[in-house]
Amino acid sequence: MSSPSQRKKRATSFEQKVVNFLIEMEFHDVDGARDDFRIGGHQIDAIGGREGVLFVIECTMKERHGPKCLRDKITTFRGKAHEIEVNALRDPKYKDYTEVCFVLATKDIEMSSVDIKYSKKDKELKKIGIDLWDEDHLDYYLDLKKKIQEWALYDFYGDLGLVGSEDDPIRVPAMRTKLPNGITMYQFTVNPQRLKKIAYVARRGISNKSYYQREIKKDKINKITKYINTQGNLLPNNIILAFDDWAVRKVKFHKPYTVKGFDDWIADKKPNSGRHTSFGILEFPEEYKSCWIIDGQHRFYGFKDAEIDLAVPVCAIAGLGVETQSKLFLDINKFQTPIPPALQLDLNGLLFPSTEDGLISNTAKKLNEEGQCEGIINIPSMTPVGKASGLKKLPALCTALKDLKLATPELKTNKSANPYYDREKPENTPNVLAKALNSFFDAMEDVFSEDFSKLQNGFVLGDGSGIVMLRIFENIVAYSISQKKDKPSADMIRTCLLPIQKDIEQTTADSKLLSDAKGACGNKSGQEKYYENFVRTIRKGINDMTFGGKLEIATDQNYLEAEMRARELLKLVFEPTHGEMWFQQIATSNEIGAATNNRKQDRDDSRLYLHIGIGHCTQIIERHIDMFEKVFMSGPEPFESADVLKIGLKKIRKYKNIASHGTESHSSIDAQHAELYLRQFNSCINAFEKRLSGPIVKETADQIKKLKEESEQVESSERSNTTN
Repeated sequence: MSSPSQRKKRATSFEQKVVNFLIEMEFHDVDGARDDFRIGGHQIDAIGGREGVLFVIECTMKERHGPKCLRDKITTFRGKAHEIEVNALRDPKYKDYTEVCFVLATKDIEMSSVDIKYSKKDKELKKIGIDLWDEDHLDYYLDLKKKIQEWALYDFYGDLGLVGSEDDPIRVPAMRTKLPNGITMYQFTVNPQRLKKIAYVARRGISNKSYYQREIKKDKINKITKYINTQGNLLPNNIILAFDDWAVRKVKFHKPYTVKGFDDWIADKKPNSGRHTSFGILEFPEEYKSCWIIDGQHRFYGFKDAEIDLAVPVCAIAGLGVETQSKLFLDINKFQTPIPPALQLDLNGLLFPSTEDGLISNTAKKLNEEGQCEGIINIPSMTPVGKASGLKKLPALCTALKDLKLATPELKTNKSANPYYDREKPENTPNVLAKALNSFFDAMEDVFSEDFSKLQNGFVLGDGSGIVMLRIFENIVAYSISQKKDKPSADMIRTCLLPIQKDIEQTTADSKLLSDAKGACGNKSGQEKYYENFVRTIRKGINDMTFGGKLEIATDQNYLEAEMRARELLKLVFEPTHGEMWFQQIATSNEIGAATNNRKQDRDDSRLYLHIGIGHCTQIIERHIDMFEKVFMSGPEPFESADVLKIGLKKIRKYKNIASHGTESHSSIDAQHAELYLRQFNSCINAFEKRLSGPIVKETADQIKKLKEESEQVESSERSNTTN
C-alpha cells in the first residue's frame, strides 16, 4: 500500500494533468493543482471557464474504492457546491461568468451505470448535476487535438453542452427531398471549414460514461489536404451528415423561388418525377456539435489546413434517430474501410439494445462489469486506450453467444424454451443471462480451480477454448430442461463438469500442453475436437448418452474411405515425378512387404499401392509432409500446422492399429481424438478433390459409393434384427 506522501504526489500529478488539459482546450482563467487555492473555504483542484460557464473540477483517484465510494464522493461534492458557486460568482476574477458547472474527474475508477445515474441532476430531490470525466475522456480529446488541432475543441465544447454562436446561422442554397418515415434530406455544396464548429465524430454513449472513438488517421488527413491544395483537383464524393434531434428543430428551409418548368414537371406526377423535391435556402445554427459525420470524416478534416476555397457536396439528413444514424454508419462502413469488429459489436449494445446483437453485446458488458470475468474482456468503450493487450476478445465471446442462440427464445441443442430469455422484457435478458453465466463460471472455478485462476490465460476462460466451455454450458442448460423442465441448479452444473475435471487438470498442469490446446482451439475444427471429446466424457460420467444431442461418430467406413482417398492422393502426388513404379521408389521395405502380403491374401493382381492400409499411407504423408501442405492446410477444416497434422496422422495410425489388432488398451479420449482427426483428414482430401473439379480418381468415388450402400444395408439389417 502506498504511503500518504506517495498518494499526495499522485493526486497532485493528476490535478496538474487536468489543469494542463483545460489550458490545452483553450479555457480561460485556468487555475488549480495547488494547496492554497480555495473558494468559499473549500479546496479547489482545478477551475477554468468557457462560453460564460465556469467549470469547477474535483479530482479523485482509485485508492480503496468500493462499490459506493464514487457515489459518496458525488454526495460530498454536492454538499459544498452551493457555497462554491455563490462565492465564485461574487469573485471579481469570475465576473464574466453567469453559470457554474461541477465536474468530478476520475483516474483508474470504473464508473458503473448506478454512479452515472446518481450524478444526474434531479429537480424533485433538489440535486445538482455533477458531470463525470474519466482520464480516458481527457486522453481521447488530447489525442484528437493532435490530429485535427483546434477543430477538436468544438467537439469538446459541444460535449460539455456549450452552445456556440446563435447569431450567425449558416445559409446555403440547397435541394430538399422529403423521404418516407418523416426523413428529410438536404443536398448542397459548401467548404467544410464553414462547418467546423458544428460537425463532429466523437459521440457520447447512451450511458453517458463512454463514447465510441472513431479512428482518425492523421496521415490520411494530411494526404487529403495535400490533394485539396493541388490546383484543379476535385472531391466529388458526398460528406454525409445527420442533424441531431435538438438541432432539427432549428433547421429552416426557405423557398424564395421556383425553377422554371419544374412545377409543371412535378404536376405530371410520373413515377420518380421529383414531386417530393424542392429548391431553396437551407438555414441552420452554427452551434457546437449539432451534426454527426456519418461518412467522410477524413475528407472533412482534410480541409483543416486547406489553402484553396473548394466547395464539396454535402448530404445532410434530418429525422434520423440515433439508432438509424448509427445503423447507416455501420452499413456504409461494411462496404468501405471496415470498422474494427470489436467496436462494431460494442456499438450494437449501445445503439440497438433490443436486438439479438444488442442483447449479446450488453451481456458481454455485464460479464465485464461484475462476476468472475470482471475487467478481463476488451470492450472498446470500457477499455483504456493502449490497455487491450492480453484481454479476452469481445468478437470471440459475442460470436459464441450468438452461435449458441443464448440470447434468443429457443435453445440451440433441443429447441426448448430458453430460460434466460426474458420474453416480457427482452432488454432485461443481458442481466438474466449474465447472472446464469456467472453461476456457470463459479462452478468452473470450483471444479477447475487451478486453470480458472489463470483467467483468460487458462483453458476454460480462454478465447477459443472458452467457446468450447460455453458450448458445454448450453448443453447443460438444454439437458436440464429435458430432464427437469427447469434451468440447471448449481449441483447439476457441477455434476456435468466433474467428468472432464481430469482432462482439464492434465492440460493446464503442463504449460506446453496448455499452449497447444489453446492454439488448437483457435479455429472451429480444433474447438470441435475438444468439444466432442468433452461431451463423450460427460456422457460416460453421468451415464446418459442423450447429453449434448447428436454427435457424428466415425465408423469403419470412415477409415476405409480415408484409406482409398489417401492411396489415390499419393498416386496423384508421386506418379508425375516417379512414373508408374512410384510406390516402389518412395515406400520403405516394410511398407512394400506389407502391401505385397496384402495383395497375396486378396488374390488380386492390381497395382501394389492399392493394397497399402491407412497406417502406411499416413506414414508416407508424414515423411513427405511439405508436399501435402496444400491438401491439409487449406479448405473448410484445415490442420493448423505441419506439427498438428503429424499429431493427427499419428493418432489415426495408432488407434486404427489398436482397434484392428487389440495390441494394447486405449482410452475413450484416444478414440475420440482419432475419430475427429480422421474426419478432418477426409474433409481436407474431399475439399482438395473439389478444387480439382471432381474426384481424384473416378474409381475411388465409385468404390466409396458402393461402401456407403453396403454400410446402409448392414445398418438396415441390424435395425431389423433389433426390432424382431
